[in-house]
Amino acid sequence: FSLFIAPSFFLSLYYHENLYLKYFYVFLIIFCLGSLFKIFSRLFKKVDNIRAFDAYVIVVSGWLLCSFLGSLPYLFAGTFSNITNAVFESVSGFTCTGSSVMTNIEIHPKSILFWRALTHLLGGMGIIALVLAILPQFSYMKLFSLEAPISSVEGRVLPRIKDTARTLWMIYVLFTCFGIIFLIIAGME
Repeated sequence: FSLFIAPSFFLSLYYHENLYLKYFYVFLIIFCLGSLFKIFSRLFKKVDNIRAFDAYVIVVSGWLLCSFLGSLPYLFAGTFSNITNAVFESVSGFTCTGSSVMTNIEIHPKSILFWRALTHLLGGMGIIALVLAILPQFSYMKLFSLEAPISSVEGRVLPRIKDTARTLWMIYVLFTCFGIIFLIIAGME
């Protein structure tokens, strides 16, 4: 999750917004927290069969954690003065609701607007599905079924859930790239 802060960091440098240090701090916070979770998870044996309740707790906790961590760029950049609006904007992005508490979008730095758009992009497929695609130790059918954009995952599309998640993400990224290309062809900056 911390790697998704990098584009906003580089955009801040490119547009001379003087927010790059704040993005670096956000990166460090998320990276250190993720590293702690990784170290802590190695203390436990790999669980092959989790209960439905456990899967719900993991998905809900993942969404809440991503929502709170996703609000850090808004807070550090000074986009919002209170945590409520920052978390609302982050949740809105990760759930793709389209709601916003930003009243005048154009006055905000481009790197913040990019972060906002990126949260919508990530939320479109689901953070947990992204984790399943990247991290092989989280190949649980129940977790994926809570996040999957398809109605039935019991009849697997591919032999392994990790492969299914990766395929869905490759298609999603491909469509996003086509969208970007078509917008550039249409004359958008």
